[in-house]
Amino acid sequence: MSNEEEFVKIWLRWAFNFILLLVLLVVTGISVAGLATVATLGFWTGLSLSAVLQLALLLVTFFVAVRVVIDSVKIFDRFAKRLLGMLPVVPGRTGLKRLAAEVALLAILSLFSNLSISFLSENVPEVIPIASLVISLAILVLAYDVSKSIYLIIEAPIHNFAKLVTEEEEEETTQPPGPSKAT
Repeated sequence: MSNEEEFVKIWLRWAFNFILLLVLLVVTGISVAGLATVATLGFWTGLSLSAVLQLALLLVTFFVAVRVVIDSVKIFDRFAKRLLGMLPVVPGRTGLKRLAAEVALLAILSLFSNLSISFLSENVPEVIPIASLVISLAILVLAYDVSKSIYLIIEAPIHNFAKLVTEEEEEETTQPPGPSKAT
């Protein structure tokens, strides 16, 4: 399966699960008050068929919401990769160089957003919601990519540390029992 076919499949699954989630939320009438009544201790004292069905619908809704979030992250990842590919500073760099470039871009974007919002608030206040939305999305994409870069940098040391710890545990469990060295 090609990348394009896989991406279309993700979009279709996301759309189906999102619509299903909306239908479940409307049908079950999930609200903060509804969640509070299910979660109270009173739920367990008077266990009835309707309470069990409400709990089952709540669980199904939760799992559909999880699938929507997982597919949303995959879609957002592709979007962020394509958007950052357009920037001349980020592509081709890896590791600490990429992280430094992204952090610098994030700082510049944050300063630019503060300047532009203050300028727009005095001159064109009608544009502030749109400008802040666009700038917030750009900051979100950059912050997401910074977190991915940090993860990629620390991934190998964490795996090595975990491997070292598990090897030590395996050595301790495979040693034959004998007199302890503490006595």
